[in-house]
Amino acid sequence: APPAPETAVPSTTQRSMRAATVSSHGGPLDDISVVDGYARPTLRLGKGEMVVHVLPCALAPGDVRVWSGACAMLQSPGHFPYCPGGDVAGVVEEVEPGGLFK
Repeated sequence: APPAPETAVPSTTQRSMRAATVSSHGGPLDDISVVDGYARPTLRLGKGEMVVHVLPCALAPGDVRVWSGACAMLQSPGHFPYCPGGDVAGVVEEVEPGGLFK
């Protein structure tokens, strides 16, 4: 049976996604928004890289440090708004040959 709609995994051919975005360093939690229809980045996979459809996840402590600006000298998003998140789980959609993932 196909997965329920809330757990269905969209294809990488879709041009938008649901994403948490941050509009500035620090500030109230109002600076973090969940946006439907956020433009998906155009991906060009290199040797051994993969595309992962990220399932619902939470902000990790490192994401909060970057958002707060506490480590801006060492780690900064480079532009606002940005999508936080480095600790993710999901479904592998594409894999380029040459990597360790099988």
